[in-house]
Amino acid sequence: MEKKKKSICYHEGRIYFTKAAERKVFFFLTIFMLCLGVMSFAGLF
Repeated sequence: MEKKKKSICYHEGRIYFTKAAERKVFFFLTIFMLCLGVMSFAGLF
């Protein structure tokens, strides 16, 4: 049996991410900031 590795791990007061999880988090943060910028430029914010 394979043991699945957790994508987010909390150990000794620190949070560790796998590379795949880190890429997903930063991708969604980038898209979110892009949407906020477009809405700000359009005068909605």
